[in-house]
Amino acid sequence: HTGFLLLPIVPGLLVFAAAYLLYRGSDEHFRLRILQATARTAVIIATVAMIYASMELAGLAKVSAVWVYLVGWCLFDIQMAYLWSTFDPDEEYPS
Repeated sequence: HTGFLLLPIVPGLLVFAAAYLLYRGSDEHFRLRILQATARTAVIIATVAMIYASMELAGLAKVSAVWVYLVGWCLFDIQMAYLWSTFDPDEEYPS
């Protein structure tokens, strides 16, 4: 029974592990871009969450935390996809 409860956590742990390994394996240019993407995602999610929390008081339906999680990861993934699509292995990046 406990295994079924922990099962949804496993993909999240794998994502965190992969992100950590990618971060550690990157040069300073990409580390900076990854941190910027993380900060942008956090600011966007926090802003939208605060706005929607006040709108809930006005009568809007409550949103599941799963949606916040999914939207946050989608925003971050879009930024990472853009970052890696602009990567040129022959170019020298500033450190």
